[in-house]
Amino acid sequence: MKRIAFFLLLVAAVYSAGASGVREQVSVAICAIRTPIPETRIENGQLYQLYKKPAGPNPYARLILNGQEMVTNNGIGFETYVKLPGVPEFEPQVTFKTGTGFFVTSGKFFYLVTAQHVAVDCNDETSVIVSDDQKAFPVNIKELLGSSNSGSFWIHDLSNDVSVLPVFGSVTFIKKFVEHRVIGPEMIPQPLQAPSRDNPVNLIGFPGFEGATGLFSPLSRETRVASGLLGPSNGASSYFYLQDPAVQGYSGAPVLDFDDYPMKDGGLRLGGGLNVKCLGVVSQTASDNTGGKMARIVPSVYFMELMRQFESSARYQSLFEDFIKRYQAEAH
Repeated sequence: MKRIAFFLLLVAAVYSAGASGVREQVSVAICAIRTPIPETRIENGQLYQLYKKPAGPNPYARLILNGQEMVTNNGIGFETYVKLPGVPEFEPQVTFKTGTGFFVTSGKFFYLVTAQHVAVDCNDETSVIVSDDQKAFPVNIKELLGSSNSGSFWIHDLSNDVSVLPVFGSVTFIKKFVEHRVIGPEMIPQPLQAPSRDNPVNLIGFPGFEGATGLFSPLSRETRVASGLLGPSNGASSYFYLQDPAVQGYSGAPVLDFDDYPMKDGGLRLGGGLNVKCLGVVSQTASDNTGGKMARIVPSVYFMELMRQFESSARYQSLFEDFIKRYQAEAH
């Protein structure tokens, strides 16, 4: 219990606000998320995995471009393919799914937050790109977990496009990239409420993966809230719109409301003495056949609820106690 109390005090000290609820300095750890996905195609009900065409004349070009045919034998999946004698092994034609994430704390633990449609694509090859001295620094997602099979650790909201990942892996990663740059619960409007349309808001993320390679520089986009809460009257899956569309790669980005324009040092430090609020998470761009587009936002209360549910589970207690031991061991 002493270990747990020590860590809770440390987490509280990291993000604590004064009586006014305003921090002297707010830093938000924004990250890009990049997952390699082998391309697939469905033809005549059959799944194909796309492969690059080998160089030179090839009478089987169409078969190769259609990829590896997946066949089943006694319930086990096998891959079959063709190639010319002497041609090197085929390389998978890989695409990358990208998005934005950010780190938050419930006051008890640290989490990575992003859109659910970004999280469900993540695998053990996913990279989380953070800032290391203003340079893009890719980290394998397993380092956040201390484990493989990263997909089993995501916690998804089945009604809303948001997911959280408990960060209980590398203590070094947490101390360097997360601990002092998290969104705390005092920055989350609670309970569920319609956002104000009076102030401009900012999306901060990596559209088209820009700013996530070489020099690390998240892109900001100023816009305004365009609606109240929408969705069913019971509030189980509410959302709201912004007046402008998001761009691919902004999915999972935070929507921030500040008192002033605070972008400094590549968009990571949010000024001093600011009343910063995280209103929600970018979900998707809604459009119609007239060409009109607006960004759809999931309110922040939904990812806070995911964290509360996880922290009431036996799995959390086990992971938490193990992490505390490692954290305190590295502190001495």
